[in-house]
Amino acid sequence: MKNLHVVRMVYDFPPPWYGLSPGTYELSKAQSKLGARVTVLCGEWPKQKSYKDDNLTVIRLPLTLPYLSLCATYSPAALLKYLFLKKERKTTIVHGHTFHPFFYHYYRKFVRDKIPYVLHMNVTSAKRSEIHGKKASWRRNLEWNLSIESEKMGCNYADAIICVSESVRQEVLQYYKPQEDRIFVIENGVNTDLFKPSGESKKEELGLNGKKVILFVGRIYKNKNLNLLIQSLLLLPSEYHLLIIGTGIDKEKIRSIAEEFEISDRVIFLGYIPYFNLPDYYRAADVFCLLSTLEGAPKVVLEALASGVPVISSRCFKAGPALNKHIFWLDNNTPEEIAGKIENTVKIGHKVNVEEIKQVFDWSTIADKIANVYEKMM
Repeated sequence: MKNLHVVRMVYDFPPPWYGLSPGTYELSKAQSKLGARVTVLCGEWPKQKSYKDDNLTVIRLPLTLPYLSLCATYSPAALLKYLFLKKERKTTIVHGHTFHPFFYHYYRKFVRDKIPYVLHMNVTSAKRSEIHGKKASWRRNLEWNLSIESEKMGCNYADAIICVSESVRQEVLQYYKPQEDRIFVIENGVNTDLFKPSGESKKEELGLNGKKVILFVGRIYKNKNLNLLIQSLLLLPSEYHLLIIGTGIDKEKIRSIAEEFEISDRVIFLGYIPYFNLPDYYRAADVFCLLSTLEGAPKVVLEALASGVPVISSRCFKAGPALNKHIFWLDNNTPEEIAGKIENTVKIGHKVNVEEIKQVFDWSTIADKIANVYEKMM
């Protein structure tokens, strides 16, 4: 990747460490270590400041404001900054993420830009809108409509589209109908120097020594189906405890369900845990559970596996062969099936092939695969 200057357009870049930000950070760092110069045009200014770190330059642009989508704040600023970099001849390739480069997608629609463009699709707003739109607020539906318009333009005017899973590829083809030969499936990566089996564990500190620990990491929303995980806990022996890391609007609802079933003493809510502290909590777990309705390619699955923790998941995304074989899939997502799968997985003492996860999904490997896509467009 030497001599390449990648301009990344994505609102989410840490801090804060949520949403797409851990992934965009790790990918940018991996690309810079391979010799590319990476300039990230991201949001959160003035709360966060711009900085430079070796080959990585982070330029902060306006944060989103109440009742205004990032399409109306961050996106026009990102286009203006890109045009400045282009004028200075400081761009080799543009790498955008989902709907975030809204104005840049309009620019490519009306201006023939010779600089190659890669669009990275983690999810599709069209699929989310189809599933959740009827119950969402008018403002949320407006945001989805803008996002869908941006993604549709991006998919049709990008030189290449990277989808993080086969399910996202199918969604892109179904809703946005780009040329199929421009789509590449490259799954997310994981920092295997950070997430690994060896290291400290929070199990003793949490008072869980001698207990079987079920772990969930993510936002606490309805589509995560944590209510099913609480109900499955009711069917498991009392030695099983549930550890929930994350925040969200349904936190109190999930807490009240645990209280209703009189198992609140077996459910621990830890709230937000900083990214670099997460490995200690993964290592405290006996099994990781993800029961979502829909996901793109959840990074938490790779974080758990890299930490040596078996993963049980609903069929909320389609994993490639290299990842698929490491996951214990649920077919019906019922409390009975979940409880049975948890107990069987823990009892057999399943060992994750951590070395294989490291070889296939370390961010350096993912950055190499993306570099191959870049080369096809140069």
